[in-house]
Amino acid sequence: MVSLQRKRELVDTPVSLNGRPARIVGVQQPFATVATIPQGPAMEWSWEAADRIVREHGGSFQSR
Repeated sequence: MVSLQRKRELVDTPVSLNGRPARIVGVQQPFATVATIPQGPAMEWSWEAADRIVREHGGSFQSR
């Protein structure tokens, strides 16, 4: 389980979605939403998966 504190850290972390700049949102939601900036596609991941992708893959989310 990802703590609320870790979720807050994740939303402050620069990430990408399919190679485009993105951000993680939804601290109070059951799933992390990764949305491209300024607006565009968004995908959901479990908080555990989002944490792992940030730690192990430098925040490079792939929806394919």
